[in-house]
Amino acid sequence: MPFITTDHSREDNTKMPEADLRIEILERILDALNKHNPRAVIRHFSADCILDSNRGPYPYGQRFNGIGAVEGAVRSLFDRVPDMKFNDATIFTTGDLGFIMAHATGTAMTGERVDTRTCDVYEFSGDKVIKVDSYWKSTGQY
Repeated sequence: MPFITTDHSREDNTKMPEADLRIEILERILDALNKHNPRAVIRHFSADCILDSNRGPYPYGQRFNGIGAVEGAVRSLFDRVPDMKFNDATIFTTGDLGFIMAHATGTAMTGERVDTRTCDVYEFSGDKVIKVDSYWKSTGQY
């Protein structure tokens, strides 16, 4: 099963519950990631959003502030790993948080193979992502 979601169809034309809307947004983000479309990814982000990447010199990785910086970071991922895919995804929400857990695969421009489990934590304000905190399983030794 690729996703944990709820039925989005509404026959009575009432507003979709916030949790269902957020699931739909996360599904769109995942689809945009798999299509390597940074512009479609950030369409769902606030102007002052934050991305804490899975790598970097700080305990939170590297921080990207603002929609332009976040779009650049997403674009950079695809520049480094042009065939990156996020498969076998599970999506769920609780409160103002949403989660995409997936199996990321691809080959970096350096020739290094990417094959890892990921979990991105999305913080929402209404229907906009205000922060993403990205976690990837490390295959290195500690």
